[in-house]
Amino acid sequence: STATQVSAWWSHSLVLLNDGTVKAFWVNNFGELWDWTTTNRTTPVTVSWISTATQVSAWRNHSLFLLNDGTVKAVWYNNFGQLWDWTTTNRTTPVTVSLISTATQVSAWAYHTLFYSWDNEVKTVWYNNIGQLWDWTTANKTTPVVVIWSTEVEQVSIWNDYSLYLLIDGTVKAVWKNNLWQLWDWTTTDRIVPINIWVTNVTQIVAWHWWHSLFLLNDGTVKSVWYNAFGQLWDWTTTNRTTPVTVS
Repeated sequence: STATQVSAWWSHSLVLLNDGTVKAFWVNNFGELWDWTTTNRTTPVTVSWISTATQVSAWRNHSLFLLNDGTVKAVWYNNFGQLWDWTTTNRTTPVTVSLISTATQVSAWAYHTLFYSWDNEVKTVWYNNIGQLWDWTTANKTTPVVVIWSTEVEQVSIWNDYSLYLLIDGTVKAVWKNNLWQLWDWTTTDRIVPINIWVTNVTQIVAWHWWHSLFLLNDGTVKSVWYNAFGQLWDWTTTNRTTPVTVS
C-alpha cells in the first residue's frame, strides 16, 4: 500500500494508506499511536481499529478519522469535550461524532474543529474565545456553525488562532490572527476577512504552529515557509524563510 495523506503533531505522525488503513509512528507517551502501549516507535505501526479511513487529523492527544461513509470517529483524550460525544470521558475505543455525517474533510485542534461537508460548506464547532469559529462572536458553540465565506473550498487546515483554506482553483486563503506573520501577507495585521496568499497550484495545505506552513503542489513537490529554528522547513538549515523553499 502507498500513502495518500499524512497528519502530524509535535512528535508523532499518522499516515493514511490507499487501502483505508492508518499507520502511526514515533513518540507514544500518551498512547497517541493507538497500539495500546506507550512505547515509542521508529517503525510505523498499524492502527488496528481503523480500516475504511479517507482522511486523518492528529492533535497531541486525540485524533479524528474521517471514514468513507462521511462519518467521523474520534478517540483518546476528551478533557475539553473535543471528541464531541458530549462527555469529558477519555476514549480508548473510537466514538462516532454524532454532529456530522456528511464530512469530506476534518481538521482538529485542541479546543475547536473544522468540518468540510459534501454540500461545500465549512462548519466549525466548540471553543470560540478569540473568534476562531468565524461566526463573528466569541460564544462557544456545541452545534456546528457554517463559515459564511467558505465557498469553493477544497481543504481546510487550522491552528489555534488562524486558518488556511485551499480553494478549488489551487489558491489559498488565510484568516484571523497574524501577530507572527502566519497569514503570509507580510504584515502583522489581523484579518477578519480571508486574504489570498502568494502560493498557487496547491493540492494540500498544512497550517502547523504559528510559525510555519507546508504546501503540497500539483507537481508533487512540497513548499515550506517561515520559522526554521529546528530545521522544520527541511532545507537542512535553521535559516528562517520569508519566501517558500522546496522540501528537497
